[in-house]
Amino acid sequence: MDKRFFNLYNLTEEQAIALLDTPQEEIGEDDSRYVAASHLVNFPTENTILALIRAVQTLD
Repeated sequence: MDKRFFNLYNLTEEQAIALLDTPQEEIGEDDSRYVAASHLVNFPTENTILALIRAVQTLD
């Protein structure tokens, strides 16, 4: 995999998942669940898949 954009958002897999799992009302103005979700394409792991499924199923 081409890793030129791997750290574009300066997030690790764990940080992106934590941000994605954070309720929207607790997200700071400089953070974005959309950015976290889009960055997870760089981490094709089971943890990433489960986090994305949780995000889709969350209604907030």
